[in-house]
Amino acid sequence: GASDYAVTPDGGDWTEHGVAGLSEDGGIYLLDWWRGQVGPEIWIERQIDMVARWGPLAWFGEAGPIRRATEGTLRRRMAEREAPCRLEWLPSITDKPTRAQPIIAAAGMGRLFWPRAAWVPELQRQTLVFPAGQPDDGVDTLGLLGRGAETLGKLRKPVNVEPVRMVSHFARR
Repeated sequence: GASDYAVTPDGGDWTEHGVAGLSEDGGIYLLDWWRGQVGPEIWIERQIDMVARWGPLAWFGEAGPIRRATEGTLRRRMAEREAPCRLEWLPSITDKPTRAQPIIAAAGMGRLFWPRAAWVPELQRQTLVFPAGQPDDGVDTLGLLGRGAETLGKLRKPVNVEPVRMVSHFARR
């Protein structure tokens, strides 16, 4: 799982949570997604809902001020709700296009798979206009999933997923 966090309700950036499965050959299967312009009191609970449902091996977020402000509450609520998950905080490196490179590479190699789900069109729209369009918080979350997948390696194939291969992944410059 991965999240791009925001803290301002009803304005500014979106918080987006994504869950993906990794296949034995390195395929990334998008499984579930949530997005909202809400404060941490809401998105922490939605993240834990996803952890409880999917049982991910790890959850990736970006290190920085939002982590420092919310990690204690997130860990406390995970313990209270008995939804354990290893949290990994990846450094904010260079610019957004560079951070998105692992997921762009996976998509370019035909290893990014999309389900038939209501949340897919908005996420695909963000990828198609990236890096010029807004919002791009979904692309940031995909980038964290891609970077996180590199750290996990080839582990296990997800079950009960009907993947749909995406042909056009990101807009070209």
